[in-house]
Amino acid sequence: MAESVNGIFKGIRALPIASLVQHTYWRLVEKFDKYRLETGAEIRRGPSQFSTKCEELMKAWSQKAVGHSMTAHDRRQGIYVVQTPPNNFNMTGSNTLTVHFDDPNRTGFCTCGKFQGNKIPCSHAIAACNRMGASAYRFVNNVYKLETVMACYGTSFAPLGEPKGWKKHNDPTLHPNLDMIRKPGRPRSTRIHNEMDCPREGSSQQVCSNCNQAEHNASTCGGQASGSGSNRRGSGGQRSARGGRRGGSRGNRRG
Repeated sequence: MAESVNGIFKGIRALPIASLVQHTYWRLVEKFDKYRLETGAEIRRGPSQFSTKCEELMKAWSQKAVGHSMTAHDRRQGIYVVQTPPNNFNMTGSNTLTVHFDDPNRTGFCTCGKFQGNKIPCSHAIAACNRMGASAYRFVNNVYKLETVMACYGTSFAPLGEPKGWKKHNDPTLHPNLDMIRKPGRPRSTRIHNEMDCPREGSSQQVCSNCNQAEHNASTCGGQASGSGSNRRGSGGQRSARGGRRGGSRGNRRG
């Protein structure tokens, strides 16, 4: 759900709050009007009382249910065992699943999870219904009925009108929190470290180029950089001394 909302607001989430609300309003007006027209056309087309997507799913699963075999486990409780045929192409199939019908409430359960997840009989439940001589549409949830869909999108929105005609509110004015503004630069990671982040044995550990100490770098060295200058100067003096000795040895060889 959160990813769907994020995808809708991806292009406008940087706009002010008033613009976000206005965009949401017109988006809902457009969607509700579109689904009302589509559902009304399906009702007039008839004769099915269920939505087109529900009919397409029931048709696909009915074709798949032809190859299933069913055994009645307990007819009084509505429990059946369904065996699927093997699929030699991808080496799948040959599964044993249990279907349980709750006839008074017109619901059901299957161990594949699709029956109770989609609220539509799966191919295993349809195979059991075909063996019993019952209609699988009896166990389709009412949310897929066209009259339910029409009632869902039957609500209309009142026009907003001009902002000048809106009622003035007496609520307090909200101001943004300046401390929540993102600082320049790369944000610091808030991931919780574990044993995988610890350096391995024998691996070289990164050290600061100023003080040669671990667990920080030159930009965060702080007051420790003062002592590092003498180290660099001392190392520079040693390099100059070595250079002088090399120069003297070359002079001796020329002589």
